Amino acid sequence: MSLVITGYEVGEQIGDGGMAQVYRARHLRLEREVAIKVMRPQLKFDASFSERFLREAKIAANLSHPNIIHIYDVDNVNEHLFLAMELVLGGDLSATMAAARSKEQVLSIFSQLCDALDYAHDEGYIHRDIKPANILFRKNGTLVLSDFGIARAQDSNTHMTRAGSIIGTPAYMSPEQAQGHEVSSRSDLYSLAVIIYQYLTGQLPFGSNSSISTAIKHINDPIPTMPEHLRALQGFFDTALAKQAEDRFANGKELMAALEKDLKPVKSLAADLESTVVLKKPPQPKKASSEPASESRFSPRVFIDLLRQYFEKVLPSPFASFQAKAILPKLTSKTGLLQLAMLLLAVGLVSAVIYSERKLVPKNQAAENDALNLNAKKIDQDTSRVVIKSDTAAVNVAEAFTIAEPKLICSAFAARDALAENLSFVSLIFTNDTKQQAVTKLQSLVDDNLIVAERQLERKSFKNADGALHLAREAALTLQDVERLAQVEQMEKRLNTSAQKIKDKMSVSYLLTRGDRSLYKRKLYGSGTDNAWYYYSQVLKSFPQDENAIEGQEKVKRKVFEQFDVAITQGDSEQAQLHADFLNQIDANSVKTPYMSAALDFLKQPKSAKNRRINSLYNQGLRELKFGSLKSASRTYTRIEKMSPHHPRLKKLGDSIANYFATQVQKRLDAKQWQQAEKFIADGLAYSPNHQKLLRQRSDLPPEPAVEEAKSE
Repeated sequence: MSLVITGYEVGEQIGDGGMAQVYRARHLRLEREVAIKVMRPQLKFDASFSERFLREAKIAANLSHPNIIHIYDVDNVNEHLFLAMELVLGGDLSATMAAARSKEQVLSIFSQLCDALDYAHDEGYIHRDIKPANILFRKNGTLVLSDFGIARAQDSNTHMTRAGSIIGTPAYMSPEQAQGHEVSSRSDLYSLAVIIYQYLTGQLPFGSNSSISTAIKHINDPIPTMPEHLRALQGFFDTALAKQAEDRFANGKELMAALEKDLKPVKSLAADLESTVVLKKPPQPKKASSEPASESRFSPRVFIDLLRQYFEKVLPSPFASFQAKAILPKLTSKTGLLQLAMLLLAVGLVSAVIYSERKLVPKNQAAENDALNLNAKKIDQDTSRVVIKSDTAAVNVAEAFTIAEPKLICSAFAARDALAENLSFVSLIFTNDTKQQAVTKLQSLVDDNLIVAERQLERKSFKNADGALHLAREAALTLQDVERLAQVEQMEKRLNTSAQKIKDKMSVSYLLTRGDRSLYKRKLYGSGTDNAWYYYSQVLKSFPQDENAIEGQEKVKRKVFEQFDVAITQGDSEQAQLHADFLNQIDANSVKTPYMSAALDFLKQPKSAKNRRINSLYNQGLRELKFGSLKSASRTYTRIEKMSPHHPRLKKLGDSIANYFATQVQKRLDAKQWQQAEKFIADGLAYSPNHQKLLRQRSDLPPEPAVEEAKSE
């Protein structure tokens, strides 16, 4: 089914990530090619993913720089949370890593990136995921920095991840980022230095086949020695890749100055790079083995027995035996050896993480952390990608490993899908159990998952809570345990209520943001849905007492009234009438209604006898003020007020009289004559209650004007 987003013609998919998919699209009204980034539907109820998605739009929209990707729109249409951004078709930096290059190209590319980073850092944002895939080329060759999804304001107290967690791409992480510590702008510059190293040498400074070991290398390993033809750059990289942030370059400008200086003695980079390429020897044919295959060494059944023992030692009881018995019958095919080897590697990674987690946390938290965190850390992503690409049999391995997950982990989707596809696991699990043992284990499965769901619900991690409840429900149904099933259903209701509240809050936050943006752009009202009044009204439909929406609507009314006054002054009766109609529609009993009616009448019939007389008195009042006759101007004001208390000329004369008082007040304030200043402010506000200058002057008065004046005397 094709993707439908109102206002856009969505074309083919051009990108795919764990959090979102990217499509080529056309903005129908602007007739502009754009890229549409759509968050995966299954993530929309998880507040952290939606917040991160909106964060990318807000940050990039606030950054106006030629080398930072442009964001055009963010919206939620047809249940699709999406952002529309600049369509960049020149590929990314990783595609040019092996291309021939000159020093001029190097300086051009990285000076653009340094400018973009310095600008973002000056605006208070840290990117936190600088890597070649996030550096794009426009068709004209200029660079664009993209993907601000995990960026964070430097002074922000809002954290998208829990304390001590690691976020980013390990190959390009700074040591402090790899350890889950707070990062600064120098962390981004470290990542950029890694890219420069890779761009010049064709390899990473701290590379390995494992993301975990790569991160450890960033923390512990010494900075590599540069090859002979790049030896002049050793000092540059010693600073740029320093382990301590304070020892690195302070900003991109410093980094570029050092790079340019140290590149000068270096000869042609392309020729040097080619001369350092190591040619691999062609693979030699393997000699046929004269040794007969040993059943004890190569039989899948031997590996299966070892694997069962391994599961029962490593995985939390009682789930070890569950999973071992569930998975092992599936691994006796011809590809069993390959599957088992890969699976053992994966399980080894799992157990390593379990062991490290238990060393790092207090004993009373170890079991809970095993249950909550194991799935997120279960296998190195780089390794899993290699496995999936290496052999078609690896697909079965991936499925097998999913089934082998301890069900108590319940990180939602993987566990739930595995359970849905393998309901026969119940009979496999309990093959060697008595009926009572099986019942006891299922009861524990329900109770333990209810506990996990409760904790996840408290932490607002709804997908984990949902996974736990799904497992608890399946076990309760198998038991036909009415009491436990009722507990599950009660928890499910709480989950749905909490998730809906979060969804509503997300919707409110989005609508308020759109309302504020429309207010700033003076898109105040209209017949469509893209205006400030509409967005604030949508919030108030669900939350009638929302203070932000109420305040937003008051701002809209004030700005529309200001525009009405401008239209009256400019003699634009058509615009003035539109503004008046809107204000009367939303508040027919407004105190401003009589004034607007009189103003429109004056604009449409300026030459009526009444309006000519009022206009003459108005001009007379201005002349009286000009010659300093406040009393005469006040009497003229009163005469107009009696003829038409809501006439626009009366308001304008009142503003002029208030201006006169404001001038007198300032003189009294300068002389510290507080009481007289206070009296003049009150007199002026009687003619123009919302006079801004008088209101500011009133706020400048001391709390007790009479006492302060006595002290000054």
